[in-house]
Amino acid sequence: MNIEGYENRFVAFLDILGFKELIYKIESEGEKSSNFNRVRSVLNFLYEESIESNCQHDLPVYEQKEGYILEKELGDLRISYISDCVIVSTESSFDGFKSLCNKITKFSTDIACDGIFLRGSVTHGKVYHHGPMLFGSAYQKAYQLE
Repeated sequence: MNIEGYENRFVAFLDILGFKELIYKIESEGEKSSNFNRVRSVLNFLYEESIESNCQHDLPVYEQKEGYILEKELGDLRISYISDCVIVSTESSFDGFKSLCNKITKFSTDIACDGIFLRGSVTHGKVYHHGPMLFGSAYQKAYQLE
């Protein structure tokens, strides 16, 4: 099968541990909840990384275009984020795998500073991951393994 954009990629499915319990705590404690700022900080970080990385600890590469130089992350990294889950995919190469491992490490160490931890899985296979659209067997396997 050869469908444009449907390609072999590494896919990581990451889930925030204990998220449901944190939400229940926030709702029962109300305005006094110290967990509210922790959850908001973590979700804000994940959201910002899904829009545009702050490049801190990332692996940048530079591509010369007509009249300018484009900075992007090694391995054609793509990130989708919803609620307490993050899906990261990279090209099917050593550079892609290195970039994926780097991003997972960045996520897990940053949110650990807020006392929140991740669990997840990494797979390799067919996936369509462009903008908000994400589907394919590699994503399904990563979700099931997590």
